[in-house]
Amino acid sequence: MNIPTLIVGSNFLCRFEISFQILFLFDIIEIRCIQGWIIMKKKYSIISNFVLLLWYFLAMTGVYFKDFYLVKRSYEDDWIFMIIPIIILIIFIIKEKLGKFILLSWLSLWFIIQFLSHEWYTIFGSGFMGTKEGKIEYFKDTIKFVNSETIYIPDVYHIILHILIIVAIFTTATYIFNKRSGINSSS
Repeated sequence: MNIPTLIVGSNFLCRFEISFQILFLFDIIEIRCIQGWIIMKKKYSIISNFVLLLWYFLAMTGVYFKDFYLVKRSYEDDWIFMIIPIIILIIFIIKEKLGKFILLSWLSLWFIIQFLSHEWYTIFGSGFMGTKEGKIEYFKDTIKFVNSETIYIPDVYHIILHILIIVAIFTTATYIFNKRSGINSSS
């Protein structure tokens, strides 16, 4: 079985080579600590961003069940936020020198907006984009890990979206660091 390799480590944690496997984004990825460096290939950045876009595409179509939904259809309101990251990902693939920084900037901005729109309300009980009560009411029929009528807790769709954004930021930032540092990612 051909297992993609992601080499992870730090000088503090990684004094020698360690190898183990985890289930990651529906595929097995081998994680190895080697000489304290994090090694990332461009294809993992592309894959993580592509999976993120596939997940976000669910918001364009909506996913509904009998009494609940994973995410409402938001094509009319958010179509531009589907087109922008697709164009940026294409730029990253075709014109890497410029595209990698545009992609990382976009992902960082997207995460900040998502954090302010969701986790901020959970942590601080209020926010900049409506009231906590309005958030609870708007997302009341979504699929959730934890239901609460007093605390806004992000739904399953948004929790997974935020994790995928963080993974995409990590893979892209690590790839950029490797390229700038001249670290060999062919291992």
